[in-house]
Amino acid sequence: MKTSGRMRTTRTKSHAKKNQPISTGRQLVEFSQVKGKTLQSVEFSTSAEVHTITLRFRDKTEMVFDLEPGFTVFPTYADWKTGDWRPIKRWGALRSRIFRE
Repeated sequence: MKTSGRMRTTRTKSHAKKNQPISTGRQLVEFSQVKGKTLQSVEFSTSAEVHTITLRFRDKTEMVFDLEPGFTVFPTYADWKTGDWRPIKRWGALRSRIFRE
């Protein structure tokens, strides 16, 4: 399986604290408002003007991540049951579209 070169590490409880750096240049942010909610669907949308990741929950609420242009997303579905990251499925790169006049 091809890897993207990004390092995966074991999760620890010390990383669960809000806004704590988990490695150099990386920050973890918790969104406690959605903790425990049941996810209904996930949508990634990119157009020339708007780029979003939308998490829709069964209670008819949603969390939307608006993204700035000029990015590439590498979606991966993984298992942490053993405490170690294990990939289950990887998708191809999703690149933002750049608006050109």
